[in-house]
Amino acid sequence: MLRWAALLALTLHFAIANAADNVPHLKIGDPAPILRPMVWIKGEPITHYEPGRIYVVEFWATWCSPCIDAVPRLTALQSKYPDKVTVVGVNVLESAMGQGDENSVRAFVRKDARMRRDFETVVTEIDRVLAQHPEYAPEAFPLKLAAMLHVNEHDGLAYVLSASKSTDLRKVLNATDDSSYWGIVGRTIADEKDLSRNAYETASEYLQTATSGTDSMAGSKGTAAPSDSTNSASQIWNWTALAEAQNRLGHRDRAIQAQERAIDLASRTDGTPTNILTILKSALREYQRSN
Repeated sequence: MLRWAALLALTLHFAIANAADNVPHLKIGDPAPILRPMVWIKGEPITHYEPGRIYVVEFWATWCSPCIDAVPRLTALQSKYPDKVTVVGVNVLESAMGQGDENSVRAFVRKDARMRRDFETVVTEIDRVLAQHPEYAPEAFPLKLAAMLHVNEHDGLAYVLSASKSTDLRKVLNATDDSSYWGIVGRTIADEKDLSRNAYETASEYLQTATSGTDSMAGSKGTAAPSDSTNSASQIWNWTALAEAQNRLGHRDRAIQAQERAIDLASRTDGTPTNILTILKSALREYQRSN
């Protein structure tokens, strides 16, 4: 029997803060503390650790696409070693206030939709969650768009244009200027696999608009002249996404150029973590090897 357990816990920040105040810091070799979530949503509660058994703990959130995409692999690991491994998914960071929202997590866990690439269900579940918790729109918008692109790519791209006219949505997304909005959209499209060439060309157009710093759409696909006028984290990821979109189109030289822009901007932006630069440079080497 699968023992994938989806848990709801206090936010990681909140838990760490409490741990710092109330218990000694853990050291390598110390016994692992028992998990004490707010509630166990799925699977059997773990009250003790069995000697010799491996426990894999994955911290995730409903808005974290990479986390959700990792679940099938973890499920496969659990299926392959049911007598040796227990996989536990701990939901964290659902709210910046240190309080998770059980209803929103249950909605995502109930059908494990994205885990099964059931994108129609993903769209339905997101709409249902947003009806109760509109404050999740900034995280839910790219997740919904990504799912819509897999359900019907034409409708997904049409949704992008329709949503761009919603002043309320753009205000919630903190994307009232075109650079911010088209950056969010372009990054979302470029990050998705198995879309059409037209989708990646459209993503490139949007990202060129975002990186150019203008407030109007590029005149034609692939012709906008980008400039790194805004030293911000979002611009770094816009350039990185543009590189990925160009790579998916087979334009390796353009991918390399965009990734170099991302690295240059990250290098000149105060506070950029060293590991981010490492990741950016690793992606550049991949593009260079495939060129």
